Amino acid sequence: MKSFFFSLHSSHTFKRWTRKSYAVFNSLGKTIRIGVLITPLTLLFGISEMKGQDPANGKGESKEVDIDEIEINSESAALVFPEPSRVLTVIDQRELKQLPVNDLQSILEYAAGIDMRSRGPGVQADLSMRGGSFEQNLILIDGINWNDPQTGHFALNIPIRPNEIERIEVLAGGASRFYGAGAFTGAINIVTKKSGADQAITEASYGQHGLYEAGVSLHRNLACGYHKAAAYTSGSDGYRANTDFNRREYFYQTNYRFQHWTLNGLVSHQNRAFGANQFYSAMFPNQFETSSTGAAMIELARYGAINHRLSAYRRVHYDEFQLRRDNPDFYRNFHRNQVYGVKYKSTFSFGGGSTQVAAEFRNESILSNNLGEAITDSIAVREGYYYNKAASRSHLSLLADQTYKTGRWNISFGSMIHYLSESNGWQFYPGIDLAFQLHSHFIGFASWNRSMRLPSFTELYYQAPDLVGNPNLLPEEAQNFELGIRFRKNNLSSEAILFHRIGKNLIDWLWVGEEEKWFTQNLSKIHTSGTEYRINWTVKGLPAVQQVQIHYVNLFANKKNNEQETRYVLDYLRHNLSIKLRGTLIGQLRWSIQSQWQQRNGSYLKYEPETGQFESVAYPRVFLTDLRLSYNIESIKLNLFIDLKNIGDYRYVDWGNIEQPGRWVSGGIRWLLADK
Repeated sequence: MKSFFFSLHSSHTFKRWTRKSYAVFNSLGKTIRIGVLITPLTLLFGISEMKGQDPANGKGESKEVDIDEIEINSESAALVFPEPSRVLTVIDQRELKQLPVNDLQSILEYAAGIDMRSRGPGVQADLSMRGGSFEQNLILIDGINWNDPQTGHFALNIPIRPNEIERIEVLAGGASRFYGAGAFTGAINIVTKKSGADQAITEASYGQHGLYEAGVSLHRNLACGYHKAAAYTSGSDGYRANTDFNRREYFYQTNYRFQHWTLNGLVSHQNRAFGANQFYSAMFPNQFETSSTGAAMIELARYGAINHRLSAYRRVHYDEFQLRRDNPDFYRNFHRNQVYGVKYKSTFSFGGGSTQVAAEFRNESILSNNLGEAITDSIAVREGYYYNKAASRSHLSLLADQTYKTGRWNISFGSMIHYLSESNGWQFYPGIDLAFQLHSHFIGFASWNRSMRLPSFTELYYQAPDLVGNPNLLPEEAQNFELGIRFRKNNLSSEAILFHRIGKNLIDWLWVGEEEKWFTQNLSKIHTSGTEYRINWTVKGLPAVQQVQIHYVNLFANKKNNEQETRYVLDYLRHNLSIKLRGTLIGQLRWSIQSQWQQRNGSYLKYEPETGQFESVAYPRVFLTDLRLSYNIESIKLNLFIDLKNIGDYRYVDWGNIEQPGRWVSGGIRWLLADK
């Protein structure tokens, strides 16, 4: 995992490179300006520009570039987080292959600064950043907003597997200025592969608790484009009662290149069915849920002196929830939400800086038997059940950002202007970012940004015996402050960061004792402060340990002017320490290990089924260690791996009464059947 710092300049600056095989220039397929080259090659050739070849032809010499610092703004490279004064964590292909993971949810558990609270491996998880809730993050696919308007519980219902991912970019802190509503505490951009060798890849694994996974991925290059199709299936008998699941995923992606234009297309679908043991209520261990997610996106892009991207997308999500699996009609909810939108983005550079402008229209709607306003003409779901409620909203975001680079300074400022169909007038969310070269190895940076989020349909409308939504909720808003220093020298980099967020109108469920119910309300103000430290060391000359990464976050939050018991806003990781190591043992035998120590703030109501009573219990400290061993047989392009999750068999909960798995061992193969 690397931390990169990006500027909006159209040129590409690479500092420090080595003489190993790597096809970074070929993959970019653009003219690349080389700024500072600490290598004799500059003296030998005396040039400042190199032309990367078309990735489809696979010709030419490849070089590995050991990047010390990067500044990139190429829409073709799909790097969507710009600021040199903001820390961007990148999980690249190399790390994806070495992590003990087989799905997106598991990948993000290893990302620095992310709090992933699983309700079941491979089933459902709540993601949060810097003490925010699971509703306050923005998930993007190739720069397009993929959030679910019904609830953040479905944010990771994304049918994209590791084989289809080029890299994952994680930006902590408010980012509404760049991406619009939703990027309240951070944003995650999943960049899909757009090119590659002709390949056929098959994977299969098996593990404890009847865990199985199998799939195939086909990649094909044509003279003017690229095609990729994939299908996967997975499931488990469950690690305890009513935690079984099965999942099916299908994915197709294509692009066509003609002159300066590229046409990209993506279609994906996912089905999930799982036992939801105590997911939403501790008193009902036999909950059950099925969901289906379908999405499509098409994009027309032009790259040159001025980059243009015009995208259209649609996402449909269906969900059925049963409070009692053994008696589905006891309590049953049906939901169908739909999102569609259009986004235009343009970037261009000039002598001292660059400009970015964007506009996005987005419509979100839902049909339900529980969420929304009552409708006159009900729509049949199945026999005896109808969608009799609905809700819809449209919003428009206009974004502009200006970057200047002069001397040791890099300055960026801009704003998002947002209009919601149900609100009165336009709202402004500006920001400014500064970076200053203190020394050849030190950079200081600071930023201030306003961010916002719209309430989910669940927060607005949900009705249950102990939960009551509020259709009059206001959007959440925050001011985000950040101050940091960065050190880079040779193979060592580190960052120290201070951040503070002042949240206004934050949405949470508040307990009203007189009525014994949770009600959603806007809280007056929440202050969240924290420190973050990162160390990344690439070890040279020691194959057994090649990479060392250490990441620590300390958080503190407090409510202002509100003493009522809340459900989410003060439920965060106070301490989160992660240590990752990876290397090579013998020949092609590789290993990677991650250990985490976590201490969560707050408590949960532990349910005792024998007495039917609840007891307030503080969250326990958590110590987890995961290991992957993998071995490559190069002659037949076969990779064998063994994953050991929670090696110490540590018993814990990180959400309510949901006990997490103990030690879980699995193993499998990844076979490259064709590679041209």
